Amino acid sequence: MIFVLKTSITISLLSGAMIYLLRMLVKRPFRDTTITATYVTILSFLGLCIGQVFIAFTALGTIVAYFARRRTIAAGVALFVIITMPAVLKTIMAGSLQLINISTETSATLGLLAGSFMWGGRSGRHDATRDLPAYMIIAVLTFSNARDTTITNVLRVVMENLIAFVLPYLLIRNALRDAISIRNAFLFVTAAGLCLSAVAIFESVRVWPIYQAYGQQFGTMSLANVKMRGGMLRAGGPLMNPPLSGAILALCFVTAFAARDLFRTAMGHRIVLAVLVGGLFAMQTRAAWLGAVFGTVGVVVSRRGIRGIIGYLPILMIAGGGLYAAALVSPRVAGLVGFSADAQGSSQYRDQLTDLGVEIVKQHPLIGQAPAIVQIQMSSLRQGEGIVDFVNGYLGIALFSGLIGLGLFVGALLLHGYRAYAGKRVARARGGGSFADLGLGVVAAAGSMFPFVPPDYRVVTTMMLLFALSNAVEARSHLQPAERRPSPPAPPARHRDEDDALTTAPA
Repeated sequence: MIFVLKTSITISLLSGAMIYLLRMLVKRPFRDTTITATYVTILSFLGLCIGQVFIAFTALGTIVAYFARRRTIAAGVALFVIITMPAVLKTIMAGSLQLINISTETSATLGLLAGSFMWGGRSGRHDATRDLPAYMIIAVLTFSNARDTTITNVLRVVMENLIAFVLPYLLIRNALRDAISIRNAFLFVTAAGLCLSAVAIFESVRVWPIYQAYGQQFGTMSLANVKMRGGMLRAGGPLMNPPLSGAILALCFVTAFAARDLFRTAMGHRIVLAVLVGGLFAMQTRAAWLGAVFGTVGVVVSRRGIRGIIGYLPILMIAGGGLYAAALVSPRVAGLVGFSADAQGSSQYRDQLTDLGVEIVKQHPLIGQAPAIVQIQMSSLRQGEGIVDFVNGYLGIALFSGLIGLGLFVGALLLHGYRAYAGKRVARARGGGSFADLGLGVVAAAGSMFPFVPPDYRVVTTMMLLFALSNAVEARSHLQPAERRPSPPAPPARHRDEDDALTTAPA
């Protein structure tokens, strides 16, 4: 209890410092919202200090419900909690029958559901076709996990996926109904990324896998493995797994990069991005680096077109070449950027997994095979934990749902990216600002990372919720078209930071 309390206080202090930094750098109308992020952090981690796991989950859900009663910050609060809370999972059993898994993400979702009953007004019109990519991904993952099993397992998987994917997606989609809620969501995701980075840097420097205290507190399932590379601790983050936590941090980086209109100055925006890069260094995972780089390219392409990326190529080439040269000379730098001897060993395992996996896919190319059968066929690749680690997300989907499932999954990413790119001009012209570039950036980041990470629940949930956020930017523009009105008298002078549309907050 004392150790968990110490852990919660440490994380709260680090997170509070980052949120205060963000408060100093964003435009004045957005600063009050950062105070809410501080309260959410402190109360949520203190709630996890409770010794009984279900009481702790109830406390976390109650905290989310309390703040989510305000519709303008509900989506942001839920995103913040889902991203930053440790991966604590508890299975509810009825005798020997496994009913359902409850986690911190589930608690946050149910808290958001409770808070939604206090929202006023209607959600407004919504184009259901915008949700098609998310539903395609959910269908593929549900089929992969539920196929060729008992009816009770099918029902359990369906229920878990409804709570883990469908419910938070629908709630956050409905919460993002106006410019205020959209801006606040961007602000909370940026704050969450800063908190993850600060704790990751602290973990690596102090060699303290800090989030594992919660798994020990509750005796629950986790991905807890301490990993070292180049003599340094690979920060495991809230998922206690560097590649998965790094993937989430990369998505936060892309969101922060697209949220330029939140900041007072370009230098303030760069400071935030630099802190996020520090967190990526601490996690030492190539997947996160690829996600951050390709996501940044996606945002730039959305903002300036294909030609606009040409101006960044010399900078990328110089930075990439410099890092690679430093990695060849310094083992520590090699570990930070994922080129150490340990990383090469994981690459060999990934190559072996790919070679064998492709052969198995060829045997059942259309709909694949059940996970239990594939595990037996690939038993020669079992690791020390006694499992086959399907680190290639695309390969895992092809194995469990065939080329049809893989086509649906990749098609969902491409469809969302296409719609985001096609609608960004209209969204920007009607007030979307830099926020209109998020959709293509998230698709580019996620698409580049899945060859190196599995489609984990929290990674996929975060990606789909950012889909909902990018859809909201475009949908708000279409739902509120520009109208021709007589020119009003010149308004009184306002603060220079208070621009129009999505780039400002109301008085």
